[in-house]
Amino acid sequence: MSKKSFILILVFGFLTTALLAQKTGHRAEDAFVLRSGDAVSVVIVPKGNMPDRVKRTVTIRPDGKINLPLLGDVKIAGFTPAEVDSILTKKLEAFLTTVDVTINVTSFAGHRYYVVGEVRNPGYYQLGKPITVLDAVQLAGGATRYASLNHVKIVRGDLNHPTILKVKLKNIQFKGNLRTNLLLQNGDVVVIPPNSFARVGYFFRKILFPFRDVIALALSVLGTLYFIGR
Repeated sequence: MSKKSFILILVFGFLTTALLAQKTGHRAEDAFVLRSGDAVSVVIVPKGNMPDRVKRTVTIRPDGKINLPLLGDVKIAGFTPAEVDSILTKKLEAFLTTVDVTINVTSFAGHRYYVVGEVRNPGYYQLGKPITVLDAVQLAGGATRYASLNHVKIVRGDLNHPTILKVKLKNIQFKGNLRTNLLLQNGDVVVIPPNSFARVGYFFRKILFPFRDVIALALSVLGTLYFIGR
């Protein structure tokens, strides 16, 4: 079985369990696609001899729009913050000669990510703000001593045709190399696989588990016979 198949099986199994339990119980920020309920901070800075800047924090309405001075209602749901920046800049240029627009996401509504494998508290977590892989692992209680830190994966998108991103968590934590400390997106699954020693241990535990009681009984009998024979 390939590593990719193993990861997908692990992810599928976890997501199935998580959904059943629920029924019963960045690159950068610009990679996020905005949707209704998300809150964004919009800063409009006219350049030159222009009016003062405008700063407003707004929540995207159910119709996917926000209301801004000069522009009125503008649909931004379905676009990334970078795309919204370009859209607003283009619209404002009809009123202002030069303008600088900055879009920041202040909170996400209904976004979540999953952390599975060798962490102390695997499960799903709300994505209330932009968060990196390292932050996500720490919020999940940190990696266990059995984790293979430089073989962490992010499974992104449709599980039938996912994008798998490699993360070298050990390099991030201990070498300060943040190149793979990616920001998570809605629906991402962070997979922390076991190291080689742990995989061997899990393999033998799986084989021996059905015989656990028999082995315990045998050891008990052998111990008893040993002490009787002394």
